[in-house]
Amino acid sequence: MLNPVFPTIETRAEALGAFYVLEGSTLGGRKILQALKSQGLSTDDLHFLDPYGHDAGVNWRMFLRVLERETALRQTTMNECVSGAIKAFSFAAACLRDERKN
Repeated sequence: MLNPVFPTIETRAEALGAFYVLEGSTLGGRKILQALKSQGLSTDDLHFLDPYGHDAGVNWRMFLRVLERETALRQTTMNECVSGAIKAFSFAAACLRDERKN
């Protein structure tokens, strides 16, 4: 599918699940930069892979506290978070599939 459309997020909990994927990807971006640097490659044009810079860890822990607070009391909320995460991962996979074809 060319230019996939992000799936509809139905609830606040689904939004938190989707944000989990997005926020987690910022940590992955930092790891990619570290790997490139350790190989002696230039990362000058890749700043987007580390949008929070030194604040990445603090922001991630703050997000996890919100996620834990919002999901602590209801299994249905946790299930909706997982649904949102699946939607975000599925969207990312669709985008990457499209890129491989180009």
